[in-house]
Amino acid sequence: SPMQRILQHVLSQARPGLRGVATADATAALGAYPEAMKWMHWMSGGAMLGCIGFVQSAQSAPQESKGDLMFYHKSCGVLALGLLFPRIALRLTSRLPAAVE
Repeated sequence: SPMQRILQHVLSQARPGLRGVATADATAALGAYPEAMKWMHWMSGGAMLGCIGFVQSAQSAPQESKGDLMFYHKSCGVLALGLLFPRIALRLTSRLPAAVE
């Protein structure tokens, strides 16, 4: 695939310690975050936006639907909390791209 050819080219030009590394390491060498970290980022962001959106909706909603909206608000909060520890673990165990200079 084109991506594999690009990775092979970049790694062939890299210092000897980077040759033959795994794909996740090659991704870090290219300056991109691993896919798992990207997914975790977007899932956490979606949960947090859900928290904000549901509570904002509840503030202007009729009384009979506020309970449902607050239930969804709390559910998004629990989801965000549940993603927190796996996200920290993933962050601590993943190779990261080099800092932008």
